[in-house]
Amino acid sequence: MNRGWLVAGLTLAFYGCESCGRDIPSRIRVAGPTPYVRCLAVDPPKDRRWKVGAATLSTRGRTLAIEGIDPPIRIVAFSGPAYVRSSIERQLREMSLKKPDLALLLGGVGDDKETASRSLRALGKMDFPTLVLAGGRDSWPFIKSAFSSLDPPARDRVINLTAMRSVQIGNSLFIPVAGSAEGRYALGENACGFNQIDLEQIADVLPEEDGDRRWLIAWEAPAVDKENSICRTSGGIDVGSPELGAFTKRVGAGSGLFAWPYVQVMRPYSSTRGSRIPFGIKTEDFHLVVPRLIGPAMDRDDGSYGRPGFAVLQIDEKGAVVESP
Repeated sequence: MNRGWLVAGLTLAFYGCESCGRDIPSRIRVAGPTPYVRCLAVDPPKDRRWKVGAATLSTRGRTLAIEGIDPPIRIVAFSGPAYVRSSIERQLREMSLKKPDLALLLGGVGDDKETASRSLRALGKMDFPTLVLAGGRDSWPFIKSAFSSLDPPARDRVINLTAMRSVQIGNSLFIPVAGSAEGRYALGENACGFNQIDLEQIADVLPEEDGDRRWLIAWEAPAVDKENSICRTSGGIDVGSPELGAFTKRVGAGSGLFAWPYVQVMRPYSSTRGSRIPFGIKTEDFHLVVPRLIGPAMDRDDGSYGRPGFAVLQIDEKGAVVESP
């Protein structure tokens, strides 16, 4: 057998046909040192209105609105299994015991087609809605295929935020940004990334600030010019995204939920206080890197470890609080 064909075949089998995104329009592909797909620019879902439990959800263009959830809103937030191919159903049963109003999955849906599909099908069995945002290591063809594999009831419960510009829940406006800046963490040319054009387009269509509390939700955390921020190492280096740091200021997002990097995972942080926040303490502005749901422990910068699982938050008009894990 020709060795070249053998290598190509093994590569194809290992990555689950990462290079099969032949239907991705060239206008949203970006070449360069780290080629990627501008997943924020894919077509939005069709406008519709539906119910999941007590919640009424509606999409219009690139906006999702969720009504019927009384404050405090109870949210479980986490990143997905990524390269871990084990079932997540045990973790989801534990999650269900927390009685969330909704779940938020920030990237890591699955590094192969089968894992991504299995993860979304498991989430589709829950009795609460799950909002899914593609991360920097997620392949758009895998995300698209995973959503297509869902049966009709699961399609109501598992909602793809990747192409959305905002999510309105009460007086909280969540601003999703899918992928990583310039595809820096892309595992292949079909992985999700964003550039300055995408961030400008989001900022341009957001409604004017009218007393709402604004949250940035993204896989990659922003660089914050503060001591003890969620991305600052013990050596004083902020390893967050400078692009998202500037975007956060522009859109007035005082709070945020992220999934990478792990240097300060599960350590809530207030930018106005310039310090970490103990679990159980409510604060008006709030930043947190959430854990991955399953897999090995996450290494923090100081040598400690974050356990896999999920964060449980309560959000109301006065602020947010993270429950002790």
